[in-house]
Amino acid sequence: MEVTSESLEGDRAVLIRRTSGGSSGQFSYLYRNLVPQEDEVFVEFLFNHSVGNGRARFEIHGGSSYSNYITVKMYNGQIRNGDTAVTPYNLGQIYKIKVDVVPNSATYDLYVDDVLVGDNLAVSSTRSTVSRIYFRPESTSSIDFIIDDTKVNLTNNLCSDISLAEKFNSMIVMSDGQANIGCAMDPVPDRDTDGDITNDPDDHAIEAACRAHEDYNITVYAIGFGGGADQFTLQQIADCGGGDYYFS
Repeated sequence: MEVTSESLEGDRAVLIRRTSGGSSGQFSYLYRNLVPQEDEVFVEFLFNHSVGNGRARFEIHGGSSYSNYITVKMYNGQIRNGDTAVTPYNLGQIYKIKVDVVPNSATYDLYVDDVLVGDNLAVSSTRSTVSRIYFRPESTSSIDFIIDDTKVNLTNNLCSDISLAEKFNSMIVMSDGQANIGCAMDPVPDRDTDGDITNDPDDHAIEAACRAHEDYNITVYAIGFGGGADQFTLQQIADCGGGDYYFS
């Protein structure tokens, strides 16, 4: 496994590789253990099958023994539930893959580039919790694939006696406000009013806050650091996110 500069979203990514097929092949893998989750879980990541004819594999495990719960495979130009083809993909192209599952359920939903491509797909085996995510190649031909921008959204209830109406979703952005990397969100409005609407990092930073507030009912607060903080951008992030801006 390597950390590669071939980022899929702007900074760094993880390259997972199998050098050859069969039992003699060398391969790398990536996993993350979680506190076992009993409520709905979303797992999202960017994926690029860059080289080779091998198979890429993403798994969600459950329970204290990390038993297999869901298996998504990518090979032969198809994103698959297990080995069953769900939707095609192209070599060398970046895809955003998201899995939505409620533990103890026998099915899950699969999204590719924010489009539902697999509704109520069968899990490998039902588990009562989600406890690990796992990326690896299979024991087949050689392959390089890149994983980036992995997000795990855990919705485990911390206080079961709080009603949905009483819950408040919020986000705190602590930054100098110096946006320097675009997020491939075009087209977006000219949020910073500078006349530039082409891959403008400031526009993208503000737009992300707008979408968090509008699409997910998240209130976004911004805190500026240092004398060189771009307070205009941070104020716009807070305004569009429905929150407040503070300077530290």
